[in-house]
Amino acid sequence: MSLANYIQPRFTNSFTQEFKFFFLFYLAWTTAHHVSPHLYTYFCTPNTLWGIIASPFMVSAPHCTGLRWAIFEGGNTINAMWFSITAYLTSKMMFRKA
Repeated sequence: MSLANYIQPRFTNSFTQEFKFFFLFYLAWTTAHHVSPHLYTYFCTPNTLWGIIASPFMVSAPHCTGLRWAIFEGGNTINAMWFSITAYLTSKMMFRKA
């Protein structure tokens, strides 16, 4: 049995089990964070005269409030995930089993 045949399945299984959920979570928040500003500018602050007039009234609309929340929390969550990934990988490198 070669070293490559021994390492690859163990790494793949470990990677799949540990990162599948985190990757999907990160992908969902990144997608929400990317899509939300585009939807907000389209629905809540259109680039027209009517958008300028309606903007003060639309700011409290439920869909605009939800989109602003998704933008703000998406950025915070992505920052926290980068910190968590860095801490996790650092701990894996420092405390790996021989």
